[in-house]
Amino acid sequence: MYEIRPSPGKGLGVFSTRSIKRGECIMTDKAILSHTKDEQQRCWFVALRANFDRLSREDKDEYQALFYDFGLVDERLYPVVRHFMSLYLNTEDDLLLHLELMGFLKIMAIFLTNNAAMGFDAENGQGIFPKYSRLNHSCLPNATWTYNPETERMDVYAHQDIAVDEEITISYVDPITPSSVRMEKCQKGFGFACDCVACEGSEHEIRETRRQRIFDLYSLIESDIEGNLDFDELLQSADENLDRASEYIALLQDEGIVGVELAEGYEFCAFFHAIKGDYDEASSFGEKALENRRACRGYRLADEEGLEEDLEENSEDHEDSHGWWEWLCCFRG
Repeated sequence: MYEIRPSPGKGLGVFSTRSIKRGECIMTDKAILSHTKDEQQRCWFVALRANFDRLSREDKDEYQALFYDFGLVDERLYPVVRHFMSLYLNTEDDLLLHLELMGFLKIMAIFLTNNAAMGFDAENGQGIFPKYSRLNHSCLPNATWTYNPETERMDVYAHQDIAVDEEITISYVDPITPSSVRMEKCQKGFGFACDCVACEGSEHEIRETRRQRIFDLYSLIESDIEGNLDFDELLQSADENLDRASEYIALLQDEGIVGVELAEGYEFCAFFHAIKGDYDEASSFGEKALENRRACRGYRLADEEGLEEDLEENSEDHEDSHGWWEWLCCFRG
């Protein structure tokens, strides 16, 4: 389905070897090294050293072959890491320590450049997935990643049709944020400047205006949902937020952003139609949201069966707006 080969200006990349349909699982990759959330929040490089030393020779070679940026390692850590290495190796030999320090700083840089969150807010830790790490970034990606805690694997799904020999890309950052934010996160978090069509293309200014509007609409809707738990106030804002959600969906489609962001637009519509009592419309948008989530996450969508049952129950119970609120909260994690 895919092969890893050179991508112009990007090192290696992942390319399709056949046509891939929307919703197909492209890749499922197991971490060769990982940290728990607790280890990452403490002295993470100590855990990294121990975990790296436990790798097989083959896994070490695969890890060491990944792209890295030394600039991601905070220079203030150098003395601390050097002291740790002197204790770890039980030596004060300057030459040996220098060589070992440089080698370990590379290991740290590889981890900082390539680690992926395992679950929402890295609840299951952070890991290095060697094949997944070869996927390059685009602010207009054609695939979505999701961590499956049951299999402990990183799964990648095509959220749109992908042609033969097309590069498969994911977004390392939130694609609806302004380009200045995306650029900063790519540079500071991953050590590169994004030059995708959304950031450097001939239609950059048009795209940026559109994305700014998308971001503003999302922020306005989220503000009302998150900060407004009073039903009467939500009902009062329902029509305005439905207009916002409809525009949000249309602009996403115009921009070519059709991943989970589009599902969120459908979820907004489902919720506010339910608030108004338009339960048939709410159910219709709820089904669209589920279908879109499946395309992005596959049929292992967490709590999918429960969400479908709740959707059916909410559609039948035309008096339970609170049920729609719970459905939305569960759906969106």
